[in-house]
Amino acid sequence: MTSAKLRFGRAACLFLFALFSMGRCYGQDDPQQLLADGRAITGEQVAALCRGLVPPAGRGGEKPGDDTAVREALHGVALRAGQSGEDVLRAAALKAFSGALQADVPDSVKVYLLDQLRFFADPSIVPILGPLLARPELCDLAARVLVTVGTPEAAAALRQGLLTATGVDQRITLVQALGDLGDSQAASAVRPFLAAPERKLKMAAITALGRCGGVRDARALEAVMKSESAYERARALDAQMTLLRRRHAAGDATTVADCVALMEAYPEEPHVQCAGLTFLAAAGGQHSREAIVACFPVENPRVRATAFRLAATAGDGAMTARVAEALPGAPPKLAIGLLGVLARRGDRSALPEVRPLLTADAPGVRTGAAEALAALAGRDGVPELVPLLGTADKADRQALERILVAIPGPDVNSRLGTMLSATK
Repeated sequence: MTSAKLRFGRAACLFLFALFSMGRCYGQDDPQQLLADGRAITGEQVAALCRGLVPPAGRGGEKPGDDTAVREALHGVALRAGQSGEDVLRAAALKAFSGALQADVPDSVKVYLLDQLRFFADPSIVPILGPLLARPELCDLAARVLVTVGTPEAAAALRQGLLTATGVDQRITLVQALGDLGDSQAASAVRPFLAAPERKLKMAAITALGRCGGVRDARALEAVMKSESAYERARALDAQMTLLRRRHAAGDATTVADCVALMEAYPEEPHVQCAGLTFLAAAGGQHSREAIVACFPVENPRVRATAFRLAATAGDGAMTARVAEALPGAPPKLAIGLLGVLARRGDRSALPEVRPLLTADAPGVRTGAAEALAALAGRDGVPELVPLLGTADKADRQALERILVAIPGPDVNSRLGTMLSATK
């Protein structure tokens, strides 16, 4: 039996116990058969359970005010109402919960009801939840249920709640919820909080605008990237990248150019360069490819390594030719990196550019070329590599032997033996 079934079974048993212990049989001869026989649970039965809740301060042990069984029973109702095929129970439970949330009971009781609503809430509950956002103790859970519902009406309720919220914690909750929903209409309400004096609220606004903002918000986030706080700059950059990905997924053709412009505005910031390169690699296309290639010769090792890594794994078929074009005349450090990219890409079309570098002046380039040739040609590269052993110095010879031994193939060892004998 799965843990979910055990959890539901335990809750169902407590549900029956609660009905029995409360003395409410609701017209059933044997309330313990209520679930066992698959009988329908009525809205009045759920409402009675809701009325049986007491504030946490009034609970404890086996005292008359203990409602532990009632809470467990309501949890069982919530789990069952959230299952497919339980539309009748769901409607009845939503009606009962709605009535309880509007009743004159302490907020500490309503907290439990809201916590259970997340299992089966639907759009019909939105009008009940909106007013609860103004209550500090209920705001967080009500917002979570609205995010679970996720409809335009739920988003509108959250926006209205943010407009009237006065507490910092409530504002943080609502800003985060609107960001989670990706509600583009919320951007204008969230944007002012980029200047909030409370840091947590400002950070929530930065993250939310990445998830729900537009082009205008990209400019607002770039202003935050000039902050003296490294943490704020990092959060703003992360939001910028999230916003770029969202815009690109929505078909915005300007995102690559905007990313390149952002990178050009911060040429000395490695984290900006690396984040931009990662986006460009995912976006693909000629402009993205050229922007990645342009970072091959940069001095910063982190940026250069990121560009090489993304070029090596790019699904863009034209990347191989573009990398190979950069090989002739490249300085040794750059040539070694380019050869590593070609080796990882495994595209044999680069072999004509790799072969001339087997006899390059720089030892590291010669080794890189040999490794690339072995990776691209495999066993077919053995006839080209073995003759180099005769003219190689000690370091090159050791590198060549290591490369030759690593070439896969069942007949490579025998071919190596034959060719090595012929060179003696």
